[in-house]
Amino acid sequence: DVYQGQVRHDALETRPGTPTLGERAVVEDLDEAVLVVGAAGDVVRSNRQADQLFGADTTGQSVADVTGTDVAGLQAADTHEQWTAAGYRRFDPRVSTIRTDHGQPLGQTVTLIDVTDREILEQRIQVLNRILRHNIRNGLDVINAHVNTAVEREAQRGLDAGRELR
Repeated sequence: DVYQGQVRHDALETRPGTPTLGERAVVEDLDEAVLVVGAAGDVVRSNRQADQLFGADTTGQSVADVTGTDVAGLQAADTHEQWTAAGYRRFDPRVSTIRTDHGQPLGQTVTLIDVTDREILEQRIQVLNRILRHNIRNGLDVINAHVNTAVEREAQRGLDAGRELR
């Protein structure tokens, strides 16, 4: 009976492609490069950002060919540096294991979060901080020298005034 099939399986309320299309949309809309790696260590899928950074022909290549480092190296690294189509970039690599419903590993996702601009900004802030501290110390040294000179002059005046009284 068609009606019972529709009621039991929500055939009219769910769209079979929604989860797949949603997953694709999420991965494609990310600003980070995402590589999906099969069990053999080769790239089976990449998002638009990865294709722009590493070239559109990453599928079928090993992760080491694409990034210069294997998955284990990326997983162990705090940051990963390499030349890309956008120039020399620094990434915060994130590796996740893809598992079946029964917990068996199928592959991995490698997400490379570009931290180049953030680290450049942090370096600039550190330089600015050093310059400001240096300038403030120099200013304080000048003020301190003027105060010491004024104190010495007043002390000398006091000594001179005491001598005149004798």
